[in-house]
Amino acid sequence: MRALFLLLVGMIIFSPVAAQSAHTKILGVREVGGRSEGISADLNIELITGSGRVFLDTMPLTEIDTQASARLAAEVTCDILNGTSTGVSCEELDFLYTVRSDYTMVGGPSAGAAMTVVTMAAVLNKSVASNVMITGTINPDGTVGPVGGLIEKVDAANKAGADLVLVPEGQIMTYTSLEGSFMAILVNLSTYAQEQWGMDVFEVKNIEDAFKYMTGYEIARVSVSSAEVATAEYLNVMRSMAEDLVALANGKLSVAQEKLSQSTIGFGYSEIVGSILSSEENELGQADNLIWSGNYYSAASYAVNAMRSIEYADKLISYYTSTNARSFVRDQLDQVSVNITGTEQEIMSITDVDNIYDIEVLMVAIDRIRAADGLLESAINSSLQDNLEGALDLAAFAEVRRITAEKWASVADQFTGDENITFNISNVKYLAQRRIEEARTSTTYANTIVPTSSFLFESEDLLDRAETNFLESNYVAALFSALESRALANLAMETRGMDNAEIVSKIPDSEGDALSAIASAEERGLLPILAISYLEYGKTFEESNPVSTIVFLGYSKEFAKVSHDIVNSMSAGYALLPTSDVTINPAVFTSGVGNSLNIYLVVVAGFLLGIIISLYKIERSS
Repeated sequence: MRALFLLLVGMIIFSPVAAQSAHTKILGVREVGGRSEGISADLNIELITGSGRVFLDTMPLTEIDTQASARLAAEVTCDILNGTSTGVSCEELDFLYTVRSDYTMVGGPSAGAAMTVVTMAAVLNKSVASNVMITGTINPDGTVGPVGGLIEKVDAANKAGADLVLVPEGQIMTYTSLEGSFMAILVNLSTYAQEQWGMDVFEVKNIEDAFKYMTGYEIARVSVSSAEVATAEYLNVMRSMAEDLVALANGKLSVAQEKLSQSTIGFGYSEIVGSILSSEENELGQADNLIWSGNYYSAASYAVNAMRSIEYADKLISYYTSTNARSFVRDQLDQVSVNITGTEQEIMSITDVDNIYDIEVLMVAIDRIRAADGLLESAINSSLQDNLEGALDLAAFAEVRRITAEKWASVADQFTGDENITFNISNVKYLAQRRIEEARTSTTYANTIVPTSSFLFESEDLLDRAETNFLESNYVAALFSALESRALANLAMETRGMDNAEIVSKIPDSEGDALSAIASAEERGLLPILAISYLEYGKTFEESNPVSTIVFLGYSKEFAKVSHDIVNSMSAGYALLPTSDVTINPAVFTSGVGNSLNIYLVVVAGFLLGIIISLYKIERSS
């Protein structure tokens, strides 16, 4: 009897910890005799010890997009919860999804939101209410995306026992066909569901909203400001780099202006070169203003762009006065080649670092010098096609890229520590390969749900570039291009159906996601220097080009997320601290929605407690 007593006590105390599974219904639509019918399927998830893998078992077969939805559901969960004070470590879990239905082809992108909710519930050991269901895609930023067939899906939820159905924000107004007619009318889905089935229908914006209604718990993220993530280490490094680059560009400008004043080139050529130098003088003035305002990466970028044009203008002066234009261009290309080779040898000779901050900095330097190599190759091709001025422009760009590589490598000297880490760029190979696969998955999935998008076109170009760089053993460039490709594929999904005004309104949320990712990296002892830089640079376009802002915020988030993997690729599992930017609290509802789960748990707990007390009394009396 005592053993039974202790067993029941153990069940109550420890069952939440052991419960690594969750269940809900997913909703779909099928065509029957020329009409649409709502159907449902059982969705279960089980978590086991593993390494972040995602498995999907369906019976009967579901749409192929369901597999991509499962992967994305696990990823979104890990983005929000991974490494937090909740103790979640997605790298140590495998995700096993099971879909069972009496109907074929249930699932697809519209199951994404439901899959994400059950994944979060399983990871956090929470139960999902059986009377609350959801339909909606899941976007990489955690927002719930639009779906079709809402009337039919709400009908299916009613038949499956739901009292509340959650739908994507902005879809409470939907179309339904008039019975016996091909005409469709616009209806309020909330009102329609009440009249037809006595059900509630609510809109949800993101997965946190859905989780609250479906589990009775609220995921609260800690907000972060730009000032908090721009650490003293970052500001000191970037200010020094910005000031050096602006000073170097101003020096080159003075030399070119003096050279032009003493040259004998014709009036027309002089006007062309003078116009370039005048324009870049104004650009450098803006760079100075950005330094004063604390936007150091932006100031450095302005200086680099100005320096490229100044270098080109300087070369044009000599080109226009040369007696053999082709020979002059060839000499210029040879000199740039010598400069690049020297800088590349210096960077690649660095094999030991004493601070984990140095790892990302050196990878940026390698990326820049490889970019210089590529630009020089393009310049040579232009010269072979007799585009001599174009070759000079690309040569100037290559030289400036070399200078930025040199500056980034010098940053490593500013970070000191007592680490003993071997810097071997070939260690990035597996990481680059994995990120390329993730980018390929994202672009493939995006193509199934996004009709057309400039973001997606650019994402595919970057993916091609990443794969080419990988085959050429240029692993850093492959990694960086893959991260940018994935950011744009995600952005294509997150902005589908949005007009420009809606994209602009998305900026605060995108900035919040980037800040959260950066803060998480910093709390773990990292300095995601590129992520912070992209965040700052993107914000400078907010008024003039908000689409560019959205793009750079996406880059910022992806680069912050990969900082941990970059460090581990070099340091064999460097011990990082957990973060604490998420809390899980019981949700407070203004209506009765969501309370049924809590009441159920209280009743069950009371019942078990009563059994324990009875058994204890029997034990005492005997």
